[in-house]
Amino acid sequence: MALRPLFRDIAAALREKEGSGEPIPARDFPRRIRALPSLPEDLRTIRLLPAPAEGGAVLGGGLASAGMTVTAEARPAAGYRFRGWQEAGGLVSPDPVYTFPVQGDRSLTADFFLPQSLPGRDWKSAVLPAGGWSAITWGGGKFVALSGQNQNSLAAYSADGVRWTASTLPAAGPWSSVAWGGGRFLAVQGNPGVSGTGTDAGAVSTDGVHWTKVTLPYASIWTGLTYGDGKFVAVSPTRRAVWSEDGTVWQKSAIQTGGTWHAVAYGAGKFVVVERSSGFAAYSEDLTTWKRTAMPAEAEWCAVTYGGGKFVALAGGAYGVSSRAAYSADGVHWTEAALPEEARWYGVAWGGDCFAAVASARYGSGKVCAYSAGGIQWQRAEMPEEAAWRAVAFGQDRFAAVADKQGTGAYGSSAAAAYSLEA
Repeated sequence: MALRPLFRDIAAALREKEGSGEPIPARDFPRRIRALPSLPEDLRTIRLLPAPAEGGAVLGGGLASAGMTVTAEARPAAGYRFRGWQEAGGLVSPDPVYTFPVQGDRSLTADFFLPQSLPGRDWKSAVLPAGGWSAITWGGGKFVALSGQNQNSLAAYSADGVRWTASTLPAAGPWSSVAWGGGRFLAVQGNPGVSGTGTDAGAVSTDGVHWTKVTLPYASIWTGLTYGDGKFVAVSPTRRAVWSEDGTVWQKSAIQTGGTWHAVAYGAGKFVVVERSSGFAAYSEDLTTWKRTAMPAEAEWCAVTYGGGKFVALAGGAYGVSSRAAYSADGVHWTEAALPEEARWYGVAWGGDCFAAVASARYGSGKVCAYSAGGIQWQRAEMPEEAAWRAVAFGQDRFAAVADKQGTGAYGSSAAAAYSLEA
C-alpha cells in the first residue's frame, strides 16, 4: 500500500484530509493530528506549565510544525494574578495571550502569584472630616464623597481615596447620592423635609470642588442616582424617576409600576431599579416605558450596580428580613446568590475585575464587607474599623468606601473612610 506523502505543515495536512480551509483552533490540534495517517515533518513540542499549579490554567500547548504560529494563553485562578511567561529563567512575554512562530521545541511557564493585598478584600483606613458620610463616586480623576448628615452641606474630594479635602455644597443635606457623567458630578438629596415629601435640591460640579445648585422637577426623597446612555437618572421611593443630560435641565419619566424604588444602575442597554421591601425590580430601555420584573425573593433590596457583564443587587438584613444578593445578565431575569454574613448591605461597586460590597452590622456598626469575582460566589472580608459603611466606589486602581463611624445611620456626627488596592 502506498504511503501518503509527509507534510511540512500540520495545518495543510489537516485541511487536505478534512477538505476544509477554515482556521484550526489550537484546542482541536491533538485530536485531529492523531487522526492523520502519517505525521508531518519537523514536528515541535510546545510545553506549557502553570506555576504554581493551583495558580491558573494554560491553553494552547502541544504539537506544532516549524513555521506555524502558535498562541499560548494563561488564565489566573480566583485571587491569583499573572506575572508573565517564563522560559529558561527569563521573561519572554508579560501578556497572558502570547503568540509566536514555531522555530523549535519550547517549554513555557505561566508565572502566577497571589498579591499581598487585593482590591475589595484588604482595606486600610483613611481619614475624612466629620460628617456622617453617605455617598461616594469616582470621576474626572478623583473620588467625591457627600455627607448624609442632616443640615450639613459638606462634601470632600480625593485623588487617591486616602487624603481628603473638604468642600462645600450649595445647600444643607442630607445628601444621598452622587454620580459622574458627561464631564460633571451630580449630587441629589435624600432629605424627607418637614412635610415628609422631600426636596427638589441638587448640585452639579465639573471638578468636584466647586458646586452649583440645581432644581429637580419634583420635591422627593432621592435615594438612587446613576449615569448611563448620556443621561443622569434619579429615582425615589415614591416611584418617581427624572432624567437629565447635563444635570440642569430635567425631564420626568413616566412610571407604570408599583413598589418602593430605592437604587438604580445602568448596563446592557437598560436602566434597572431595585425596590425596597418587595420582591421586584423594574427596568427601562428608553425612560418612557418601565416594566416590573421579579427578584429571587422579597427583601430590602437597596443597592445595585453593573459590571463584568452583569447586574448585581444586594438586600440588607434587618427587621427580620435576611440578607440577599442576586445577579442578572440583562436586568430582567435574576438569580439568587449567597452573601457571607447577615448584615445591612448598603453599597456595591465593580472595579479591578471584582465586585466589592459594604455594610453595617444588622443592628448598629460593623466591620463586615465582601468581595466577589463574578457576583455569584462571595467571600467575607473586614473593614479596618467598625462603622455604618454606606457606600463604595472604584477609581483608577482601587476601591474607596465611606461611612458614619457612630453607626447611628446617615445622620451621625463622626466619619470613617477606607481604601483597598492591589499590592
